[in-house]
Amino acid sequence: MTRQTVRIRWLLAGMFATLVVIATGVAIWAVQPSQSPPLPTQAVLGIDPSSPTSDNTATTSRPVMLPGGIVYYGSLPINGLLPAGDDAVHGIALAGTISASTPIGPLTTATVEETEDTEDTEANSVSAQNSEANGEASENNGRPPISAEQATLDAEFEAGSQTQSAMFVTSPPQATADKPEQPPGTLPVQLTPTPTATAERTRVQINLTPQATNTPQPTRTPWPTSTPLPTIAASVTELYVDASYSGPQTGTASQPFRTIQQAITSANNGVTIHIQAGVYTEALNLQSKRLTLTGVTGDPSQVVIAGLGFGNPIVQIGGETQSLAYITLRGLRGLNTGVLIEGSGTQSFTSLMFENLEYGIVQRGTGSVRLSHSMLVYAHHAIRVESTAAQFESFNNLILHSARGIYAQGTARIFNNTIAETQRAVEFAGSSGTMRHSILWANKDDLALGGGSYSIQANIVESGEGSQPNTDPMFTRGSNGVYYLLPGSPAVNAGVDQAANLGFGTRTTSTTGSADTGLVDLGFHYDAVMRFIHQPRQIYVDGSNSGFQDGTISRPWRTIRSALDMTRLGRSGDVILVAAGTYTENLTISKRDVVLRSQGDPAATILDGNNSGAVITLQASETVIEGFTIQNGTSANGGAVNITTTDGLNIRRAILRGNIIADNTATSSGGAIFAENAQPLIERNILRQNTATQGSAITLRNADGATVRNNLLLNNTGSYALSLLSSSDAILAAFNTFYGNSGGIRNQGGANIVEANILWGNNNANWQDTGATATLIDNLVDALPASQIVSAQSPFVNAAQGNFNLAANSIAIDAALNVSDYPVDDFAGASRPQDGDGDSSLAADIGAYESPSTMVVIIGDPNAIYVDGSASSGGDGSIGSPYNTISMALVNAINGDTIRVLPGVYQEPVIIAKSVTLIAEGAGAIIQNQQTAVRVTVADVTVKGFTLQNNEVGLQASTVNNLVVVNNLFQQNGNAVRIEQSTALVANNIIRENTGNVAGIYAAGNVTIAFNTLIDNVVSASCTTVCVGGIYAHNATVTVEGNILWNNGSEIAVGSGTPIVRANLIDDTAYAGQNNNLNLMPLFSDTGTLRPGGGSPVIDAVPLEIGVSYLAMIDRDRLGTLRPMDGNTDGRIALDMGALEALPQTSLLNVEPTPTANAPVSTPVVIPTQTATSSSSPTATSQPTLTLTPTFPPASATATSSATVVPTTAPNATPLPSATLVPTATPSPLPSPTAQP
Repeated sequence: MTRQTVRIRWLLAGMFATLVVIATGVAIWAVQPSQSPPLPTQAVLGIDPSSPTSDNTATTSRPVMLPGGIVYYGSLPINGLLPAGDDAVHGIALAGTISASTPIGPLTTATVEETEDTEDTEANSVSAQNSEANGEASENNGRPPISAEQATLDAEFEAGSQTQSAMFVTSPPQATADKPEQPPGTLPVQLTPTPTATAERTRVQINLTPQATNTPQPTRTPWPTSTPLPTIAASVTELYVDASYSGPQTGTASQPFRTIQQAITSANNGVTIHIQAGVYTEALNLQSKRLTLTGVTGDPSQVVIAGLGFGNPIVQIGGETQSLAYITLRGLRGLNTGVLIEGSGTQSFTSLMFENLEYGIVQRGTGSVRLSHSMLVYAHHAIRVESTAAQFESFNNLILHSARGIYAQGTARIFNNTIAETQRAVEFAGSSGTMRHSILWANKDDLALGGGSYSIQANIVESGEGSQPNTDPMFTRGSNGVYYLLPGSPAVNAGVDQAANLGFGTRTTSTTGSADTGLVDLGFHYDAVMRFIHQPRQIYVDGSNSGFQDGTISRPWRTIRSALDMTRLGRSGDVILVAAGTYTENLTISKRDVVLRSQGDPAATILDGNNSGAVITLQASETVIEGFTIQNGTSANGGAVNITTTDGLNIRRAILRGNIIADNTATSSGGAIFAENAQPLIERNILRQNTATQGSAITLRNADGATVRNNLLLNNTGSYALSLLSSSDAILAAFNTFYGNSGGIRNQGGANIVEANILWGNNNANWQDTGATATLIDNLVDALPASQIVSAQSPFVNAAQGNFNLAANSIAIDAALNVSDYPVDDFAGASRPQDGDGDSSLAADIGAYESPSTMVVIIGDPNAIYVDGSASSGGDGSIGSPYNTISMALVNAINGDTIRVLPGVYQEPVIIAKSVTLIAEGAGAIIQNQQTAVRVTVADVTVKGFTLQNNEVGLQASTVNNLVVVNNLFQQNGNAVRIEQSTALVANNIIRENTGNVAGIYAAGNVTIAFNTLIDNVVSASCTTVCVGGIYAHNATVTVEGNILWNNGSEIAVGSGTPIVRANLIDDTAYAGQNNNLNLMPLFSDTGTLRPGGGSPVIDAVPLEIGVSYLAMIDRDRLGTLRPMDGNTDGRIALDMGALEALPQTSLLNVEPTPTANAPVSTPVVIPTQTATSSSSPTATSQPTLTLTPTFPPASATATSSATVVPTTAPNATPLPSATLVPTATPSPLPSPTAQP
């Protein structure tokens, strides 16, 4: 291994410090301050050994969020410091602590030297010696005083594979006589890398320089000495591990090791390692030993091995025979591989749980693997067999919610697997494969077969691929996450072998828990002894929190979107608890099994869509939305809640309960709720004053098995309140109350069931049945249909005043005599049925209320006037009568026109064949579900501000000039942007989570790619030629400046030509240190907007001579923030990298001067100076005066631009106040709306 020398100076004002290196068998003293440290703060350190002359400075601020939405409270491993060759270091300072975890060998020497001053080199030293052979520590524990100018820690490590840790501990800053007290956590850091090479040693040198010595001497105490690992006798066959144990460690049951790796390192071949319950954050290397690792509880959920992140495997296996059992392997943010198998050994894995991983199991060796009785959930690839010589057997496993289920080269055998809700369930890519007794269901793609010889029989495959039956297996999902088979399922006893012969034992597929003893059932057999139990995580939201945020009850998120981002990184079952307040957000729920619930009164917990799209877009099964007022949503379908998916999967068991859904608009269907290819349960809601052309409150299309019950549908206008469309399995609409709507219920297609509803006082017909015949049972109406219960007397206490309880003499009481399947309670939570008429017999009442009931619901003023700016067909393009499609606008446009598109979902291809400017107003104009969403065929076109999602290609242009693509969001497409033989500017866009051969930007021509954020794009698994996650530059001159490219796999690839790559943050070491390019963590403030957070290296990182060329086109960022800003408040303005400008930590954020509108490209743009009142300063200048002369296309790398900058000093930032949070009361189960005027 080569040697690196890294010198780090810490300039610490008014404090003393100590450096501590901890390694096996080494004791080094520590300096501990005499007073408690302040609250944790953090600094980010970056180092580039390839630039030995550079000095980088990082300063702590209040804690910030790291990419992926994770906030670290412990130490973050430093990745890449050692071994040599990696060229980046990232660390976190928390309460003055930085921890470095590096793949290095045993510590051989560690010396702390202190020098009195720079002229006097007399030193006192403390050293510790460690012999790799015997592990003995030095007895020298002297502690000389640190009163010197400089202290140096010099540590050498032997090359090797064992992981050691180095910890640097310092006291917090203190006030001194000549320097006032600093804010907590301010820690200036200078990094001076000096790479050196050697074949035997790796050296780390750290210089510490205190600047003042007039504070009291801190108390010194010894750092505890670790115990050397014992020598294990060859006769020992069992070792024990317990993370909670604190005594001497010998590996016995009474003196277990604290870490699993300690046991592995100490074990001989043939040893079984018993692991007690606990969470073990480790990366394990089984070191080609023949071992068995097993959790002692028999419950894998109690023994968790958690990944360290950064893509390293949790368990790495060589060429020996190993076994794992009763363990959970849990990834960090989906970055880890669960088990990486290399070599030619034989592995057996049973009763394991894999979750939140990039890969569950990767087999690269030539041996054999048998995985059985296990669950794999939330993975990019659950199982991936990459070796053509490998043998893999997957027996009785459950794979859920993953991009890929099983990908197998070599020889693969799949028996009794259930694989559901994946993008592709099984792909055989080897020479032979067998699949029997398995269920592939609710996947986008079930089965792919290569060119080998495959045996596929006795399975259920939803698509029917492989000539397998596609009968519904009739799943039901248990509380433990397991999919059971319901009685009568066609999968029961459908195998060709006896269950006992296959080794199921006590395992079962049924809800009864009895063992399967006959012909084997298809699919996964649940172990009646072993339990997979997820403890749901509670995530808190409070919009009034002005302090630190991490989703805990004491530090809740301020936005629901932040909480939803957090759920994407964890396991299923998260519960988001929202405090009272108004949240103006448009939310997308894409993670299954999430509960979004208010903490109190629905009337006081408001989700407001601001008329900029649907309030909630629900794209995942097993989701609950409960206890909110949902208002002011505007969309084509589903003004308040849109339940649809574009990935080919049905949305099962989505629940809307106890909400007030009011004042929403859909230009087409479902003013309040729209569901398609979904089976929602809609119960105990108030749906009032919503508007749509079809289904003014609710529209259900192809919603087989959906249920609408115990709701109040009041004063909804534009069409029938409930519209039931084209279902093959019956929709149930029961025990609802319809009043004051434009119409009642419309049934168009499907033999649906409508029973025990009250339809009263509606303005038009109560019922319409077209194209199908529904079953109507015991509905109460004030007119037709005559086959139902017709009464001229109102059934309500006082409908005019909003009291829809049943009157004492109501004909609806005990009147649902022919309904046998009724809900167990009513709208108000009262039990059903009751003896409402006193005749000593129980029968359910008709309508939402069971009598007697006391809850009163007040409806809105029916005389209120509501404004709808959305269009129906036949418009003329004016603001009062707009067109209803973008295509119609383009047909009627001429060259030079500007087309402004209002928020909504546009499922249409947009072909631009005229020189126009196409602008999305607000952030809610979405073009989705197209082969190519936007195709440009002429010059002089601008596309600005759209969301393009779920398309094969987001935007495509060929042989055009002066194309401008700015301020758009491209997400979850195949290829986001493809531009060929054109002159174009692509700027200020966010390009994320696209999957294709070139997932991000394909640029061929004179294309400038500037100030975009490309993150989490994935190369298609089937790609074989040009495979790039970020940017592919080909032909002519491509300019890449000011961008963030992170976690895209391959960030930049070049086909031909020589691109200009300057001032970018790139997750690729090839560009680091060149032309102002960085290779550091971007540190976003949140994962929703991807705006840079405090301390981010992208802030003010683009020199003006580079950024000046772009400001005429991108004078504001994607969300409208002025560019440039003084993001780090150093009195100097400069552009930030990426699509969003960081917000300065001052009170002037809301005082943004408006730049000169529509300035020609050749004209200077002047950002005026404005004066504003600040809480921290009576008068402050919001921005320095900046005169810029832009050019387009932007200047080349050798060109220069002039800029006159008159800097001003930003006001001192006012620290954010801390929030005192008091948990709210238990949420009310029912909406309690207040009276409307």
